[in-house]
Amino acid sequence: MEPIRGVHISGVDWNDETADIRLGSAAVLTVAYDDVELSSRSLAADDPDRHPIRHWSNTEVEEIFRTTVVSPVLFKTGNVRLGLRNGWNVFVSGRPGNAGAVLRFGADGVWTRSGWSCPPEYPIIQVDKWTARRIVAPPWPGRPADLRLNYGSDDIND
Repeated sequence: MEPIRGVHISGVDWNDETADIRLGSAAVLTVAYDDVELSSRSLAADDPDRHPIRHWSNTEVEEIFRTTVVSPVLFKTGNVRLGLRNGWNVFVSGRPGNAGAVLRFGADGVWTRSGWSCPPEYPIIQVDKWTARRIVAPPWPGRPADLRLNYGSDDIND
């Protein structure tokens, strides 16, 4: 996600259920408290130092965020990972049932865990998750217009 790579986190706005992570002056990543975790150095989901954002006080989180984003990654699964210059990683879950995240540039919400809501003004590249090398792959399909999901149903076909 090139436009927010190298951007200094300019602050956090704490709301009732969400936090707005201000990425410079152009972008805001809104995350639900229950969906975001922090870890110092490790990318492993089972790392003992990986905790929900509410594990720390708002002041401690703001101190952790007082740095530059070096690796912003938005996954097809709806997950988000921000690698920070100070070694911390921010993980936002894209699990069904979770609020996930919304990335806004100005007033426009351009990305949610469902995908892009409008075509971005910059190229989207796909990289191999192990080598970080660019790969050529089929385009990321959009959400079908006729898709009707019933999350309250027990029927696998709903």
